[in-house]
Amino acid sequence: MNAKQLRYFIAIATEGTFTKASSKLRVAQPALSRQIGLLEEELRTPLLVRHRRGVFLTEAGNALMERARPLLVSLDRIQAEITDYSAAPTGTFRIGCTPTLTAPLVVTPVRNILKAFPRVAIHIHEGVSHQLCRGVLSDEIDAAIVSENLAESFLAAEALFDEPVWLFGPANKRKRAKTIDISQIGALPMIMASAPQTTRRFVDRAITRHGLKLNVIAESDSIQATRELLVAGVGHTLAPYSALIDDVESGLISGTPVQDFWIRRSLVRRNDRPISRALREFQGLLGKQVNQLGQKMPGIKVQVK
Repeated sequence: MNAKQLRYFIAIATEGTFTKASSKLRVAQPALSRQIGLLEEELRTPLLVRHRRGVFLTEAGNALMERARPLLVSLDRIQAEITDYSAAPTGTFRIGCTPTLTAPLVVTPVRNILKAFPRVAIHIHEGVSHQLCRGVLSDEIDAAIVSENLAESFLAAEALFDEPVWLFGPANKRKRAKTIDISQIGALPMIMASAPQTTRRFVDRAITRHGLKLNVIAESDSIQATRELLVAGVGHTLAPYSALIDDVESGLISGTPVQDFWIRRSLVRRNDRPISRALREFQGLLGKQVNQLGQKMPGIKVQVK
């Protein structure tokens, strides 16, 4: 029994006739018949029953069909993956990322991939985490750096780093507190992203657990617009540490870490798809980039090795 015989058998069973399978496979009918005969002889049982309108599967044929399909899919994946090693990668690599992480995490790996593999075309997609996860699931994106992993069985997530959530606000000369408790935020005038955004939903859940409600004076899905409002002295916001820490250090705004409030950043991909050479290269470069980010930003906890 070999892969060619199994492919012939599946084609005949799927098409329902030797004639249609012959046309699809571009193999002469006598050759198909001979291979199926050899397969039945080796297995010592009939797999197909011929009738005037085509063929139907025997019980043994149905059992072989159930086992042969996933086996051939695995063989095709192995072939694609190993062939990928033997030549420079080509095609399109589509990477998604949340806007605040594109510059620190994606730009350098993409630049290095384009330099090493000029035949690879790269598409960068920005969006919020749940949109990016759905893009991966629908095969619109090959992989994405997100702040959460949707509870989907087809998604594999590689943890990159954990990042603290900070309370950011207008600049002031007061000494920064070591931390602030989430329960102290309820009365502050807040500028927040709309509810589907990851940090907003995490904050809403945490505030609800304390029996409180956010005092949201404005909603903004643009971190740049939120930054300008903070610089202008309008309200506060809750955001991941990396989003606005540079402005805190330059004195444009103030910031304090929220006690025990972290967001995990992960790289997600479909776990039922082979990993392309371009994605493998990106994973390796991304790991180095995350470790460099950890050295620049001691507030994050690097998870990738």
